Amino acid sequence: MNQVLVTIRPHLIPFFFEEMEGTLASYEGQKVNMIRLLPSSSLANYLYTQINYVKKNSRNFPNDQFLFYLSIQFKQFYILSGTVYLDQKGERSELKMELDKVRDLNNLLEDIFRTSLVMFVDGCRAGKLGVSKSVLLFMEKYNLIEYGFEVPTMRKMYYEQKKKKVLNRFQKRSTNQVIGFF
Repeated sequence: MNQVLVTIRPHLIPFFFEEMEGTLASYEGQKVNMIRLLPSSSLANYLYTQINYVKKNSRNFPNDQFLFYLSIQFKQFYILSGTVYLDQKGERSELKMELDKVRDLNNLLEDIFRTSLVMFVDGCRAGKLGVSKSVLLFMEKYNLIEYGFEVPTMRKMYYEQKKKKVLNRFQKRSTNQVIGFF
């Protein structure tokens, strides 16, 4: 089958850049976050199954790990990129998978992002803030405004998600159209 480079949708990068622990670097107008996924993590286990990886039981395990390499660069406008690498005993290579598996990974990351938005806004609303103010706080927390996100679009996303139970996205296939960004 045709394999493609595993990349992360650009609109998800600011959120995961801020929300996942990694090694941060900044140089020449570019911010980089290298995020190591431990082999025991749910995201790493998901990726292992997608590439039919057989884990070896040894004292030295984990030898092979996944890395999310997220970068945010500014050159008159923001350039967001995210690539997934496989680190095999210290040798890193860009991960490649079938297109449908790359799409599935991005759908999972999209579900995490949208669920986080709903939970954040619901928490703010419990504290008596309105939806628009809560969405704005979420956007400020993850610096989403500077990357082209808009309050009306995010508010619409929130209301679309609220039509169903919060974890419904993990249960049923949902549209992943992201409009109003960039």
